[in-house]
Amino acid sequence: MEKVYKKIKIPKDTVEQLCTINAKYELQGIIMNEHTNPHLYNKILVRYDSHPDNDVCKMNDIIFDTVCFHTHPKECYEMFKTTRGWPSIYDVESFLTLDKIRIMFVISLEGIYVLIKKQEKTNHLVSGMKVLYKDAFKKVGEHVLSEKQYIEQLNKFFNNDAKVEFVDRNKLNDINISFI
Repeated sequence: MEKVYKKIKIPKDTVEQLCTINAKYELQGIIMNEHTNPHLYNKILVRYDSHPDNDVCKMNDIIFDTVCFHTHPKECYEMFKTTRGWPSIYDVESFLTLDKIRIMFVISLEGIYVLIKKQEKTNHLVSGMKVLYKDAFKKVGEHVLSEKQYIEQLNKFFNNDAKVEFVDRNKLNDINISFI
């Protein structure tokens, strides 16, 4: 049976709004669709909640829906002494194991990382993620990957089950996505 892909569009003004979410704490939310057009996702719902143990870079839980997001604010870069805001291992594990999530945006200082499921079930990838992150995806010290290298390696690991894309903050535009 041939797979049926859903196509959605997140317009440029919504993408720009996502990049203006600026807080001292990691924030999360969902992007909802326009009821008159099921392919247009242009409504942002941000969830403000408490952070356990006063940790600004840790959330109680991840809010999830078909299209969800969360931020990696400047304070988290400083706390972890990094210049990279790509999805953490916990972000990717949540994305892979929670079936309802089809697309996850991680909004960083450098841009937006877009995780997209290309298969319905992706939790079989989780065990290999720990090794990949420990060995290859260092955010501090020597041998820190560029965003391009991170994306290439993660997409190679995902094979045809999922993919990650990157939208540079300086080149924002509509985001068109096909997913299962």
